[in-house]
Amino acid sequence: MLYSKLGVLSHSCLNLLGLTASTISFPLEVARKRLMVGSLQGKCPPHMIAALAEVVQEEGVKGLFRGWAASSLKVMPTSGVTWMFYEAWKELLLGSRLHA
Repeated sequence: MLYSKLGVLSHSCLNLLGLTASTISFPLEVARKRLMVGSLQGKCPPHMIAALAEVVQEEGVKGLFRGWAASSLKVMPTSGVTWMFYEAWKELLLGSRLHA
């Protein structure tokens, strides 16, 4: 089974990788949501940087990471499963070429 090949350590590293990527990109998600909601309410910031500045001005730097914990609970298992399927399909499609 592929999971036993990868091992718990590899799976944990993949989860950590997904968490890191999510943490780095999370402020952009907050700004994207601010732009979407602002366009519905008629007070949309003109661009992404303005949306980020607006969040920092109104809520501080912590506002850029509001909702991060809930998002992380979704991202970590998803990234692990995605990489497991990637490795499984790579093994199926490339099989003998990988071991040559």
